[in-house]
Amino acid sequence: IGSDSEAFVDQANAIITLLAAGKKCKRCWSTSSDGDLWHHFVEAVKAKGPNAIKITWIKGHAKQQHIDAGITTTANKIGNGRADAVADAGVQLHESPK
Repeated sequence: IGSDSEAFVDQANAIITLLAAGKKCKRCWSTSSDGDLWHHFVEAVKAKGPNAIKITWIKGHAKQQHIDAGITTTANKIGNGRADAVADAGVQLHESPK
């Protein structure tokens, strides 16, 4: 899984590392605004196995100079652009009427 959110990547990798070490997540997900999503993530990692999932950071809004500098790849730039477009479309579908 690639994400341009460093906060997501860090949290997800911390959870994967914890579960790979045979430890349990003790965090109470109900106290955070996106806790329901993290709870599902933890359950997915448990079901799939922590060694079957890799989370990496991808440069968001990359330009050719980032590819040239080796910060990202053409494939990651294209994929991130498509993900942003889909996210924008989802926001538009769920915007409240004015």
